[in-house]
Amino acid sequence: MFYLAIAILCSLTMTFVMKYSESHSGNRYGVTLFNYLTGSVIGYFQMDDKTLIVGGSDGIFTFMMSSIHAVFIVAVLLILQASINKNGAPLTSTFNRMGILIPTIASAILFGEIPSWLQIVGIGLAIFAIIYISGGKKDSSEPGIIAEGGQDNASKGNRHMILLFAAFVGGGCMDMMSKLFDEFGQDSYKERFVFYGFVISSVIALVLCLVKNRHVTPKDMLMGVMLGVPNQLTILFQLKAVGELPAYLVYPCFSAGVILAVNVVNVIVCSFTF
Repeated sequence: MFYLAIAILCSLTMTFVMKYSESHSGNRYGVTLFNYLTGSVIGYFQMDDKTLIVGGSDGIFTFMMSSIHAVFIVAVLLILQASINKNGAPLTSTFNRMGILIPTIASAILFGEIPSWLQIVGIGLAIFAIIYISGGKKDSSEPGIIAEGGQDNASKGNRHMILLFAAFVGGGCMDMMSKLFDEFGQDSYKERFVFYGFVISSVIALVLCLVKNRHVTPKDMLMGVMLGVPNQLTILFQLKAVGELPAYLVYPCFSAGVILAVNVVNVIVCSFTF
């Protein structure tokens, strides 16, 4: 439970740093790049064996799994940014957090992690909490999913639903990669798995930054560093939590805990502000 609690705390920190960076940094790609570079540096010092490239079947397997994980990390980030712009933050967050169903169900089928009836009730309550807490009222400033009008508006609505579905699948696949490595990878390579993932994500982010031709400012670098520390620790501690607790407990509790913590902090901040 300790690793799970720390993962929730780090994800909470990451959420508010991301909100701050969106309003105080003009280069999202630059922030993303230094986010992953920071995670790479932290990941390197967390490894007991500082050898960058490890041979053998375990080393190759770790690198391949990290490569797939890195693609999901960057892709999900871009999907969330696009979906928030089209569908609003509450709806996007709900669909993304509901992706926990993918690793939870897959773990029950593939690895025999079958919860008891009492645990199933608890999982159901956690999922209900995710929907209820992150639902809320739709803000009038947020764009609608389907506008009134002809065929063009209908096709736009379909594209918006595709973004929501992609947020759901992408979030679930990210969590599933951690579970697969926990089952088939070496325990001593967990830190290396996270390190490789951030290094490869840095390369992908650098390519995107060059393609978009965005100038990176010192403020972008600072925001990226502030985001990279909790981002890296969230993935690492969530992976460690999966190694200690069943997936059907970790993923629902993690998602519900993050959403609850974000809303509690919002209420506290608003009470002091107003």
